[in-house]
Amino acid sequence: MNTYGKNVVGDSGLTMLMGDIVTLVKYKLPVKVIVIENNELGQIKWEQMVLDANPEFGTDLAPIDFSLHAQACGAAGFTIDDPGAAHSVLQQALAHPGPAVVQAVGSE
Repeated sequence: MNTYGKNVVGDSGLTMLMGDIVTLVKYKLPVKVIVIENNELGQIKWEQMVLDANPEFGTDLAPIDFSLHAQACGAAGFTIDDPGAAHSVLQQALAHPGPAVVQAVGSE
């Protein structure tokens, strides 16, 4: 049985913690991170919708290739850009013995 940590995070959330991938690599922690990429500051957008009648000001996030960032840090990086490939990509990431980041690219 695999023993590993798993977490799911949005792209804006992961941008605040990108340096933590280096820590996962340094200590060889078998943590798997799944990042949902929609290129939006989702929490800020939600707050604007609720509190400010939805102005959507400054909520766009520049696209980041989290898979490449993970690889640059020494972790495994995977991308899901086709829903049909999700199962096999997730199997590969979960089978990887060290830290891995799976970037799930949203569609518009």
